[in-house]
Amino acid sequence: MKTINQKLDPRALVVIAVGLFSAPTPKPLAAATADDCGRLVQLQIPKVTIRNAELMGAGTFHAPNGAALTVEQAFCRVEAVARPSTDSDIRCEVWLPLEWNGRMWGVGNGNFAGQISYHGLATHVAEGYATVATDAGHAADSMDSTWALGHAEKVTDFGHRAVHEATANAKRLVATFYGRPPNRSYFGSGSDGGREALMEAQRYPEDYDGIIAGAPAYDWTRLFIAAGLMQKWLLDESHRIPVAKLPALESAALKACDQLDGRQGRRH
Repeated sequence: MKTINQKLDPRALVVIAVGLFSAPTPKPLAAATADDCGRLVQLQIPKVTIRNAELMGAGTFHAPNGAALTVEQAFCRVEAVARPSTDSDIRCEVWLPLEWNGRMWGVGNGNFAGQISYHGLATHVAEGYATVATDAGHAADSMDSTWALGHAEKVTDFGHRAVHEATANAKRLVATFYGRPPNRSYFGSGSDGGREALMEAQRYPEDYDGIIAGAPAYDWTRLFIAAGLMQKWLLDESHRIPVAKLPALESAALKACDQLDGRQGRRH
């Protein structure tokens, strides 16, 4: 993907880079065994510890967060931690399906991150993608930001470094497990994941061939100042719209939509 030098306007940007997103039919990796998967723990990657590599069968996967997810095919589950700085602790997981479509998919986060998206991993592995996800460098509830206080390196990890580290390490694991790198690599996510997508495009354009930035929460300073001011404003009940006026507002909105449809020829 070409480097983007000019400033992006994410308000109008949905797809940053377009690759060929239609995935080929996954083909069985007949030679893969539990031993092939387990040997990935021996892979030496600078500043990375591979904690576990285990072959998982198709069926119900019980995620560490308590979710029970249906995974539609067998895969090699790799758990790793990257520490690019002395205060970094970037947990990531790479799921390598036995029926691989030759491509890789990066999964993003929501809110302030802090958790690995197991739902995203399960979804894209079912489609045949080698899939990577990270907690963005800290373990916390996604609405908690106290981890950032006094931890500049963790803020950097959250800001952009964690997704890049997870991506680079995932590509090494893919190449080792399958014997070749992915043909194409994609990243797709929304909200904070949309912001991560913008960061990948601007800072690490070689990580992915195609990037989808959905509803990117891109200007966090202004975003959260605005959210705080709005919350403070609404604490005063006199600033709220009275419930009695909601039917009139609804009627006016629907009338405006009808008029707009009329001008556009009512497409259905």
